[in-house]
Amino acid sequence: MLTIAEILGIEKEKIARRQPSEEDLRRIPLDRTGRVFGRLSDPKQIQESLQSMAELAALVRLARQDGFHTGTYP
Repeated sequence: MLTIAEILGIEKEKIARRQPSEEDLRRIPLDRTGRVFGRLSDPKQIQESLQSMAELAALVRLARQDGFHTGTYP
């Protein structure tokens, strides 16, 4: 019979095997276009949603760091 600690260890190993590491994700071929879409309906929302704008800017910075080019959506 397995102990609780052994069962938890087995479950943690299963979870670790299912989730790709950051290194694995960075090796994925980037042969498709990546896009970051920000959805704010009007200028008032933009003024009132400074946190949302900061999070969107952080996503754009991360995409640039990962080698994506910036541009506008037609």
